[in-house]
Amino acid sequence: MQSTSPWTFASAYLTSAFSEKATLLIEKKILVYIIYGKYAKH
Repeated sequence: MQSTSPWTFASAYLTSAFSEKATLLIEKKILVYIIYGKYAKH
């Protein structure tokens, strides 16, 4: 049996791409939160 089937490769690629987008969204939310916090402290 081959472990490198197209389905395994596709699922791994989708998972990595999704995790990358998720981390980018989290980083953006943190940046926005920090920026808004600084402006709100004025």
